[in-house]
Amino acid sequence: MNTRAILRVALGVLAICDLQAASQNSANGHLILRVHLYNLANVPRQTLDRAMEETANILAVAGVQVLWQPGEADSAEGRTVDMTPRPVATDGSRDGRAFVVVRVVRGFPAGAVPRALGFALPFAQNGVHVTVFYDRIEEVALSVTPSVARILGDALAHELGHVLLGSGQHSQAGIMKAVWSKADYRHLAACPLEFLPPEAIVLREEVSRRAALGVARRGTDKAPGMNYGLDRHVQSTPDIWPIERSYRRGAQKRLPRASQSSIIER
Repeated sequence: MNTRAILRVALGVLAICDLQAASQNSANGHLILRVHLYNLANVPRQTLDRAMEETANILAVAGVQVLWQPGEADSAEGRTVDMTPRPVATDGSRDGRAFVVVRVVRGFPAGAVPRALGFALPFAQNGVHVTVFYDRIEEVALSVTPSVARILGDALAHELGHVLLGSGQHSQAGIMKAVWSKADYRHLAACPLEFLPPEAIVLREEVSRRAALGVARRGTDKAPGMNYGLDRHVQSTPDIWPIERSYRRGAQKRLPRASQSSIIER
């Protein structure tokens, strides 16, 4: 099935677990999150399309639509990592870009963020916000029920959640839960988890802020290497997962440098 057909299916599919109304509210609200996506792991097109749908489904329930903008593999934006610690809750610590940058990679050193599916940099002001490890997701998919595409999509949604919430913190339930067991994977295959209502409010506020930046800078914030002929506006219905822990470095009044996703509870 080609990309256009997949998107038509995504737009027409019935909601799972009575989430159709929430997705429709997202469409009416016109809150659109622009995501620059770099497929540096050479994820198969069909798998990536399904993962993008999965992520869009999860965010649609929170009232946010996703506009995917694929980037070129040799773009500096997709290979720049900004881990500079910044003071808490100041205007200077907020990212001034109207979009979020995501990359999917493979071959990341095993000793770097060990047992993790990826990590987020909520306060990066240059380069990448979210990195997800595709080969580790493939490994996890061998021992759990959900497909590679579903796990990838849910990992992306989880890490995007950190960026939009502006925090490395986790919740006790829902998509932002910290650690997931095999039982959790079996559960998510049947019915999705969601952002909690307070999280969804913060998500929408941050997407609104970034959208306003886009209006103010219209025509000036297109990153080098972005292929704007491949924009994909995906709004559909969800299925979910995640798992992770965060770490902090620096002084007491410093923001977490990164949030990272662990693979599976032992």
